[in-house]
Amino acid sequence: AEGLTTERDKVILDSICTQGDELNEDANVEGKWSYIKEFLLNASQPCEDMISHCRFGMEKINCDKIFSSVLTDEGLCCTFNAIHPRLMFNDFDLQDHVDDELEEDVKYTTWRPEEGYIKDDRVPYPRPVPGSGSNMGLTLLLNADVANYYCSSTNSLGFKILLHSPIETPKMANFGFFVTTGLETKVVITPKISEASELIRNIPIRQRQCIFANEANLSYYSIYSKKNCEMECTSKITEDECGCTLYYMPRKFNNGSKICNRKKATCYESVLYNIARSMDEKYS
Repeated sequence: AEGLTTERDKVILDSICTQGDELNEDANVEGKWSYIKEFLLNASQPCEDMISHCRFGMEKINCDKIFSSVLTDEGLCCTFNAIHPRLMFNDFDLQDHVDDELEEDVKYTTWRPEEGYIKDDRVPYPRPVPGSGSNMGLTLLLNADVANYYCSSTNSLGFKILLHSPIETPKMANFGFFVTTGLETKVVITPKISEASELIRNIPIRQRQCIFANEANLSYYSIYSKKNCEMECTSKITEDECGCTLYYMPRKFNNGSKICNRKKATCYESVLYNIARSMDEKYS
């Protein structure tokens, strides 16, 4: 933060770190995704600095090979085993995303939420765990870089972690769990699998209250899931109500969608609150 030299970066920093509405914001900052992207990349701790050692399935791996940067509602995070954005989003443009190394990442997937893994000559991706137990899982050594903290979304030091589907945008703010510094932490995953028989396709969707992925299309995401549908719906409502979307939300990147700044906080916080509470029928 002390090294920021441009007035624009200082304004963006102020808008991120200040919770009040009395902000002296430059009107040129609002709506410019290129400014926000540049700031996040310059101000955030790079994944290669945050994650210093990685092991997956007993094998030591270069962390750069298995982690990439991703936008979340907590800023820039590091993701493992998420599918390539080119496969996740419609109308994907590399300029709209935050990881310049993406072109060298995995561009294919051998897995679908409903079908599971398909037989393919390529290396399976997302990477399947080779076995159960902590030795076969993912082990990381993390560096919190506490000396460079300036402001934080929480009142603590450390990390926020979320387990999520490879096809979905992580919602860190409300659903991530905390890992503090200086401790070894073990995260146990106990999956619950729900399966639907193909026979229920004969029952009308409204009656069965669920859909198969190929029965619905989304505007922004290329793969349907309930959470992707909710995230897309939230983005569209925010744009309709506030005239902008939050920087981490999916949007039509080439149609001039504006990015909300803190001047719009009263509007977008109200929308997000009403959606979460389902108080307004139009947000249900």
